[in-house]
Amino acid sequence: MAQSADNTFYTIIATISGVIIGWALSVINKIWEKKREIDDFINGLNAELQDIKVVFTMLSIELLSKAKMADKSTFDWAISILEESESQLVEMEKRVLEGWKKIVKFDDFEEAWRLVYMAEERKSLSLAEIKTPFFDSKINHVPSLDQTLRNLIIKVYRRINNFNEHVEKYNIYHFKTFDSNLTEKNYEIITQTINDSHKNLGVQAKIIVDEISKIQKALP
Repeated sequence: MAQSADNTFYTIIATISGVIIGWALSVINKIWEKKREIDDFINGLNAELQDIKVVFTMLSIELLSKAKMADKSTFDWAISILEESESQLVEMEKRVLEGWKKIVKFDDFEEAWRLVYMAEERKSLSLAEIKTPFFDSKINHVPSLDQTLRNLIIKVYRRINNFNEHVEKYNIYHFKTFDSNLTEKNYEIITQTINDSHKNLGVQAKIIVDEISKIQKALP
């Protein structure tokens, strides 16, 4: 009888231990899956943000130059952004970076800037929307992150969407400039709208770059 009681006792203990171990493994597995989900999200997000950060940096210089608002400090800012990821830049981006560096080295920055960018002043600038495929695919499944970081991420992507909406409107006016039936007065109105857009979009692009930098610093 005593041996039977002992066996029953050990069986109960083994059963309880098995349940506890199974529960613990299940919890650990869920924690691991959650961590992997967050890591995958952060890696994908950071890669996309880095790519569009470079694009918006170049856009800001082009647009602010069109609006005659790009001073030496603006170029210094843009150079510092691109230098952060210089090893990852494609050939065209590296050439642009080197061009900026040459401009800021001139004693007469204004003259150097004028020679490079004023030649482009009369050329019409067509813009393209900035695509964010990674975030678009995850927008309804953003993993649990620090609330401040989460808000920053959502804010910058909303700002990018707003930028794209303005680009769409900008391009409507851009293509209207090729309409041979436009009156001179309407042409002047459209070109003024385009010039104002250069300033507004250039400022927006710069803000987006700075906000992306904040997110990258906050990422774990």
